[in-house]
Amino acid sequence: MSRWSEDRTMLEYKQVDVEIKEIGQRGEFAGWGAIFETEDHGGDTIRRGAFVESLKRRMPKIYLEHATSVGVLSVAEERDRGLWVEGVPDESRDGLDARAKIRSRALDSLSIGYHTVKSKETGRLKRDLIEVDLYHVGLVPFGMHEDAVITSVKALDLERITTIRELERTLRDAGFTRKAAEMFCSPGYIASLTQGDPDDDLAELAAALTTATKNFRSR
Repeated sequence: MSRWSEDRTMLEYKQVDVEIKEIGQRGEFAGWGAIFETEDHGGDTIRRGAFVESLKRRMPKIYLEHATSVGVLSVAEERDRGLWVEGVPDESRDGLDARAKIRSRALDSLSIGYHTVKSKETGRLKRDLIEVDLYHVGLVPFGMHEDAVITSVKALDLERITTIRELERTLRDAGFTRKAAEMFCSPGYIASLTQGDPDDDLAELAAALTTATKNFRSR
């Protein structure tokens, strides 16, 4: 079974290496949620038309760092370059926090949360995303801090990973920078997470990563 077979229970994430292009006084934002026809660091290429059917069904929500819904996008449409989105966080406590962080540029990048509906493998660890079901666009900091993606990583099916390279790629798809992903995959760093009195999130993440690395080292 391909590790990219359709799995409707697991949400995938993809961060775009471009900044939010427009910011208003109330925290309105506009920018590219995804870029077409360009291979990303994870080996994926999103093809034009990938979002068409999904956008007919629903307008994606706005999420604060993939953790909390803070409204619904006002615009989400395919353009020549990619997926263009516009919106403003709501007036909830988290929404107002998001607005402040957008204005200060503490949040200046976008990331999408989606399910893969149709894809085509084009090489080892490479695929074309032909159709995706888009659920939300996340407001995230550039080079997302590791703590902000712990929840995303814990939700992944790490037992399906078979090599260090695949584990690094999975962490990067979840929002880690290359340097952070390589650090997290090192046995010494994983062990350090279990020392002292780590919080529940870190302890759970360390356990998941330890299990994953033991599994593929024994194969």
